[in-house]
Amino acid sequence: MSFRQACALALITAACGSVAANAATTATTPTCGSKAHPSLTSTTKSPCKKAVVSTTASTAPVASNAKPVPQSQLVTQVADPGDSGARIGATDAVTIVRFLDPVKGLYQIEVDNTSGIGYINTFAWVPPPNMTVTAITSTEGGKCYIDGSGAISCTAGGKGIAPPKCTCLAGGALLVNFTATGNAPTWNGQYWTYYGIVGDWTHITSMTPVPYHIPSFLTPGVDLPVCGTPSHPSKTSTGVDPCTTSP
Repeated sequence: MSFRQACALALITAACGSVAANAATTATTPTCGSKAHPSLTSTTKSPCKKAVVSTTASTAPVASNAKPVPQSQLVTQVADPGDSGARIGATDAVTIVRFLDPVKGLYQIEVDNTSGIGYINTFAWVPPPNMTVTAITSTEGGKCYIDGSGAISCTAGGKGIAPPKCTCLAGGALLVNFTATGNAPTWNGQYWTYYGIVGDWTHITSMTPVPYHIPSFLTPGVDLPVCGTPSHPSKTSTGVDPCTTSP
């Protein structure tokens, strides 16, 4: 073996020994802040290794002149999902179903406008699957008929069902009296069992927005219509019909 080969072999052996020693030391050295080494500081007498935190950085290139995308642009770029069925927990209208005489099949629905948009012009009330509307006996606030799907389709009179002066209250209403089958109570020889209306829903098909803000709650000077404006033609504020003089 030549002198150069001997030196190379000695260097390789020393390097391997150093790597093995470091690996052994690392394997046996506790992590700072762990149960084996509660202290977060490493000392000569009590050494420890810091915990390794891996992070994944984004490698996507970012242009130097990149600007945030406006929210309005994001909304317009979202594809229209199409019809998504009945709205759940909507506040544009509240539908009340009353049992006038379920034994005879007499019912009533009341649709109240609770929207912050404006007038409700047309809507359809879809009965539950176990109920079949047979006739409309009377209406108040508009005209209604039974459409081809068996729903009660209505057109409000005038400008429509009036919006509320505050979305915390109800505005105008449209009432429909009708007869229906399939939901009659049953008699077991001792008492009647009445069944609720489960599975019905109201579909608003057209509205007319108002050119003013409809407040969300009534507090003097806050969220109130301004006296003498289209939303509150009167210049006088009353407890029943409040308004504010501060625009």
